[in-house]
Amino acid sequence: MILQLRKEDEPLRGVIYTLPFLSITEQVEGVCGNILGETGKKHLLRFDSRAENPRLQELQMALDEEPGKLKELLQEEFADEVFDSPMVITTFVQLFETLMSNRNATLLKLPNFASSIILIDEIQALPPRLYLFFTAYLQSFCQKFDAYVILSTATMPHLQMPTKEHGSERYWASKLFPDYQRPPELVSGKHSM
Repeated sequence: MILQLRKEDEPLRGVIYTLPFLSITEQVEGVCGNILGETGKKHLLRFDSRAENPRLQELQMALDEEPGKLKELLQEEFADEVFDSPMVITTFVQLFETLMSNRNATLLKLPNFASSIILIDEIQALPPRLYLFFTAYLQSFCQKFDAYVILSTATMPHLQMPTKEHGSERYWASKLFPDYQRPPELVSGKHSM
């Protein structure tokens, strides 16, 4: 499902590919690295608790012999922390902490979410009670910051706003997100095997 089509002719900032589990981020990094090749790998950032940046490690090793590399090291580390890369692979935790946080260190990533494509793969891994809230929240984010969000899964959850006004425990969602519309499907179920 896609939550918004771009309205402007401005270039996209990049792609943020989010997944529910660390093991999947490692697999996706490998596949993307193979597709992008050696030249493209330098534009690929995997950011999670197990990710290692070889460029940061090189700079740290060189720092003893060349103290002037400190500025370059700090710039590289900051770029990683704020997702300043054309292709980022990360976890749901990183995505939703950034979108919902009030901590300055986490919010520094937010400008790199604007004008981006945010691919949320395996959305069904979220607790079902959060589907509607996050879908509506992401749709509002896209409209405000000119971004796309693509929800991807083999088993798409129910993302329809309840029509019953007061009888639903999810009634509050229609008050928070009055403009919410169910996202259109990119591929209908009749095309799956």
